[in-house]
Amino acid sequence: MKKLFLVGFWVETAILVFVFLFLFGTIKKVEYFKEFPKEEVCKSNIGIDLSQNLKTISIQELDSKFPYNAFLEKGNYCSINDILAEIDEMNHVRDTILNQIVLSKALTEKLYEKWSVKNKFNLDEVYLKLNWIEKFNQYKEVDERYSRFFSVVYKFWMDKISNDLAKLYDQDNDIKSNSKFNHLIVLCESKRFHVNVGNTKTEKFIDNLKETKFSYLLNRLLLDLSPVVLILFAIFSIVTLFGYYLILSKMVSFIKKLKS
Repeated sequence: MKKLFLVGFWVETAILVFVFLFLFGTIKKVEYFKEFPKEEVCKSNIGIDLSQNLKTISIQELDSKFPYNAFLEKGNYCSINDILAEIDEMNHVRDTILNQIVLSKALTEKLYEKWSVKNKFNLDEVYLKLNWIEKFNQYKEVDERYSRFFSVVYKFWMDKISNDLAKLYDQDNDIKSNSKFNHLIVLCESKRFHVNVGNTKTEKFIDNLKETKFSYLLNRLLLDLSPVVLILFAIFSIVTLFGYYLILSKMVSFIKKLKS
């Protein structure tokens, strides 16, 4: 009988060691938070003479012939003041709502096409872009003239970035152990833009372990497990404890023999 208990004990010990090593290896993957790069001060580009370009374009051709590439290469759109200056220059030639529509297209679809080629999965660049986008969110509340314009640009980029983060997670689930990735998710969620990175039961368990929520884990264990599983767990515990008892007994007997 004792031999049977010892065999069961060593099998259970091997299982516990395996589980411990698995959890330790998983938790160890978690990176400590690393600082994001600081946002650089906006620098003026060479600039593009939009007024001169727009004079040669009819209002019907404004969308199709607007110099999108030249604007993104040479135009000034780093700061909100730069963007407002560009809108004012366009309005000086022809005061129409189409100016805002065209410029919003330049700062959304066209800029994203250019930026995303190298940067959409670069977490540092995503963070810097979120800082840039936040300026639009702030200004849409204070400048009624261009509130719609700011909202369109802001929502476009937030949707794109939250979706890109979800795609990055789909490609590599281990990215959830990256502190920068998690920080970006928190930033998006705080702005009410959901990032679809579903938690599996294993991930939730590990997250709770990392946060030392042991009482919560025990309560969930007792609530979720069926009576049969709980009985098996009790047997598992009894066998394990009895195995330790047998080993300690043999150690004590061995020590007594050495002394005698």
